[in-house]
Amino acid sequence: MVLECELGYFTPIEIFYLLSRFKKSGRLEFETGEVYFIEGNVVHAKRGELTGMEALYQLSLEESGKIRFFPDEKPEEITISEETGTLFEEIERRKLEIKEFKEKLPPFDTVPLKSTRTPEGEKIALRKKDWKVLILVDGKRTIKEIIEQSGLGALDAYQTLHWLFEKGLIYDPEAKKRLIEEGKKKLGAVLSSLGEGPWKDEVLKLINEMELSGVVEVNGEVKVDAQAGVSPEKLGEFFESAFERIKSKAEEVLGKVLAKKKIQDGLKKAGVK
Repeated sequence: MVLECELGYFTPIEIFYLLSRFKKSGRLEFETGEVYFIEGNVVHAKRGELTGMEALYQLSLEESGKIRFFPDEKPEEITISEETGTLFEEIERRKLEIKEFKEKLPPFDTVPLKSTRTPEGEKIALRKKDWKVLILVDGKRTIKEIIEQSGLGALDAYQTLHWLFEKGLIYDPEAKKRLIEEGKKKLGAVLSSLGEGPWKDEVLKLINEMELSGVVEVNGEVKVDAQAGVSPEKLGEFFESAFERIKSKAEEVLGKVLAKKKIQDGLKKAGVK
């Protein structure tokens, strides 16, 4: 072994680039798999039951653990023949896609449930990978565990989960609670930062317009009755519209620059994106 480092300080793609740039040959060992190089070219990868490009893409997403390089070790088989630069471009593309899907999914410690309702409208045909994920949704496994145990590549697992949520075949039982907490925090932070002003009146008008009196209150702090039977979709629409109305009224009264600063300061102080 001639190289050892901790992932987290270096990313897999940085190590891949280093070995490729200086045309090294040998085995790069992860705690979950391995990648072989011959004169800087990636020629084989293995992670669990996966081999080839999919194994390489999985390993490129590793964020923790040790990584070691053993020079001149040769693979038993060649499973990757693509040009190394193309592989790196594909890794970056997949990482970007995965990031987008992660932002759309609930937190990874969420335990999703199967829906008992029949999806309305279009007839839904489940693919093999959909069944692989759906069968793991048992009310006990977290999203993180489902992804790890699905046997799918990371991108396929994220795409499939997003599709199942979107089609209403699985759902997040804590979605409404989470939406309310995030909405209250964001709305409260902005109103607190701006102080008293006509922007609060805009929120009160919206509450009446959406017939949410008794459900949402804005008196010193934002309160929401989670047991009122209002759908998460309607509450989401309220919070989004309220924020836009506050922003518009603040810009009208304070000017765009000052309004933007106050709103950003409020969100930053509250730790809200």
